[in-house]
Amino acid sequence: MHLLQAGVELNLIRSWLGHVSLETTQRYAEIDLAQKRRALDVVTPLGKPGRRQRATWQRKESILAWLEQL
Repeated sequence: MHLLQAGVELNLIRSWLGHVSLETTQRYAEIDLAQKRRALDVVTPLGKPGRRQRATWQRKESILAWLEQL
């Protein structure tokens, strides 16, 4: 986890640990919520200027009706 937080790529960590599969390394690499928030804060959604903002959920009756028909 400390290597990931320092910016080392997971594939390189996999190699250092001698894991054959990247999936094995991912089991040990639990991302904490603070790191996830920092990553999301720097992402800009397509078509949106500036930093990421929390989207507010809006009830869309047309989508709900479509889902009920499935």
